[in-house]
Amino acid sequence: MLGAPWLKTFGAPRLKAATVCLVAALALSGCASDSQAEALPPSSAARPSTPPPTPVEPVTSAPLEFRTINGAHFTLSVPGGWREVVTKPTEGTPGTWVYTQRSAPAATPIGVGIVVDDQPKADVFQQSMALEIAKKVEEVKDFTRSEITWPGAEYAVVMEWTEPTAGTKPVYRRTRQIMAQVNPGLIVNAVAVGEAKDFKDSDLLLALSTFTPK
Repeated sequence: MLGAPWLKTFGAPRLKAATVCLVAALALSGCASDSQAEALPPSSAARPSTPPPTPVEPVTSAPLEFRTINGAHFTLSVPGGWREVVTKPTEGTPGTWVYTQRSAPAATPIGVGIVVDDQPKADVFQQSMALEIAKKVEEVKDFTRSEITWPGAEYAVVMEWTEPTAGTKPVYRRTRQIMAQVNPGLIVNAVAVGEAKDFKDSDLLLALSTFTPK
């Protein structure tokens, strides 16, 4: 995975959009081709060195009112009332799992999404750097990218940023994305998206913290 489906082409790599609108809203999608991956810097140069602005730590047990999903390559716990949308993988498009608040407007969903990339063309350091470059092109001012230790992952990177929705009355939305490299042939992405003003006080970060790739 390289990042969000609204990304513009910015040279290398070019990102492909997901086909599921909920996934698009939750900021996940896109795989690099061989040629795009070759254009990325080497992994050693792309590895982030800055710690996360706030601690990002896994949670081993979720509240009783949460339900646990055991996916093919992940486990995740979310509030019991959240809706689920699952899209099976197709040629060139990875499988996706999206969990959203039922009370949130359809145009600005609040939730957590999972995208499984079982044929990555670049590693998490390279792909996360590509997303950082793309967000800078989009003039996102507060993008952060840090390496973290995460259960089930050989390497993991967490990214966080804020950006407005389109329209005359934009809503500022906050995203936190964990990109977990399970092995050279498997990357699992987990992303939480919600309104910036309520981001830290919602169930989003707790649900994201229960994510474990496998």
